Amino acid sequence: MVDSNEFLKSVANAFHVRVPSDEEIEDVLRIASVAAHSSERKMAPIVCWLSALAGLSPEEALEIVASVASQT
Repeated sequence: MVDSNEFLKSVANAFHVRVPSDEEIEDVLRIASVAAHSSERKMAPIVCWLSALAGLSPEEALEIVASVASQT
C-alpha cells in the first residue's frame, strides 16, 4: 500500500492540480464529518464533490455545509 501523502500527490498530479494545504485538508475532513453526521454516512463524499463542483474553497464550503446542517 502506498503512503497517503504519496497517493495524494499522485492523484493531484493526475488531476493537474496542486496538492491541498494541511488547512484545506482539515476543512475537507470537517465538511465530510458534518455531512456524515447530519445525514447518512454516504453524504460525506457526495457533499465534498458538490462543493468542488460549485468551485468553493474548502473554507467556504464548510461554512455553507455547517449552516445547512444547523437548519435541518
